[in-house]
Amino acid sequence: MRFYPKTPSGDVVGGREVAVVISAGDVVGRREVAVVISAGDVVGGREVAVVISAGDVVGGIEVAVVISAGDVVGGREVAVVISAGDVVGGREVAVVITVGGREVAVVISAGDVVGGREVAVVISAGDVVGGREVAVVISAGDVVGGREVAVVISAGDVVGGREVAVVISAGDVVGGREVTVVISAGDVVGEREVAVVISARDVVGGGREEAVVISAGDVVGGREVAVVISAGDVVGGREVAVVISAGDVVGGREVAVVISAGDVVGGREVAVVISAGDVVGGREVAVVISAGDVVGGEKWQWSSQRDVVGVVISAGDVVGGREVAVVISAGDVVGGREVAVVISAGDVIGGREVAVVISGGDVVGGREVALVISAGDVAGAIEVAVVSSAGDVVGEGEVAVVISGRDVVGGREVAVVISG
Repeated sequence: MRFYPKTPSGDVVGGREVAVVISAGDVVGRREVAVVISAGDVVGGREVAVVISAGDVVGGIEVAVVISAGDVVGGREVAVVISAGDVVGGREVAVVITVGGREVAVVISAGDVVGGREVAVVISAGDVVGGREVAVVISAGDVVGGREVAVVISAGDVVGGREVAVVISAGDVVGGREVTVVISAGDVVGEREVAVVISARDVVGGGREEAVVISAGDVVGGREVAVVISAGDVVGGREVAVVISAGDVVGGREVAVVISAGDVVGGREVAVVISAGDVVGGREVAVVISAGDVVGGEKWQWSSQRDVVGVVISAGDVVGGREVAVVISAGDVVGGREVAVVISAGDVIGGREVAVVISGGDVVGGREVALVISAGDVAGAIEVAVVSSAGDVVGEGEVAVVISGRDVVGGREVAVVISG
């Protein structure tokens, strides 16, 4: 049965010769095509503005291949492709992949259930399908040939009362000829090529599953994220070697919470966080003393009035085998900003005790920390509103781990973290 008039091979459509026309009833990869989606069809109450095909140009790059259900990626068959309009976890998907700085409503990941079917794998830039690397995934809202894509059709969608059995993709062979239809290779974001897109539930270096991916525009603790800092970014003229997050282990102790400028501790807002290596009054800080450290056999503490209890630390004292160059205290001025409060291990913030304070020069995962990013820092001329860390709650999901540039996922190093 034919649903649409068939355009003969050899005809020229939109300035391109038709290699092969797929129609309902044709057999592709041993499966019969139930229905072919075309511009103007209505799916889920939304009209399809345009169907993306191989050869179309999106964001200045030509489409090489379109991912469809049944394709094999990384040795796993794709159970279902998520598209705009699908509902996941009670939220409608506005867009799957962020392209051109648009905000992501929800990120679909392997293991999510959509329309009663579990997602086997989410296709991302850098995946290899049919021997060709995917450079960019087309999603609803992208503009192709001057028209905005209203919805992306995928296998399993219901159109005109019939379920789509298969979506034709580039590389499929129909009637002995290879189809030239559907997506491309080599997407560039912020002048860096995307090596891999991290998605929720990927496992990154420590065997921990990621609950949610933080991106610019997300709201964490009532504050909107202006920018996500990642390894390799340059802040204040220094390259970030590694981003510290709650749950990382430093010096044999797990980080309970990362303190940043703007946090409120004991009713006072933190203006600046002092770390080893900072220069104060012309002298470099060798070590930061914190509550709970033992000096001269006594635990060091302080009261809200800044009175030292137990023992007074002074420049020249030796703590933990390092000589103290200078002691930072509330009210000191560092880099032109007054220190409102010094955070130390043992302080309680948001009901959680601080296990350790991360500072420049500490070693995490075998790499020395060049710089600790905090709210209020300026990265690429954008002020950081909040730094997301493991344990934060974003959109009903707790963050298990924060993905950053240079992390290794599935044996590949992350070149850049994609954000809204």
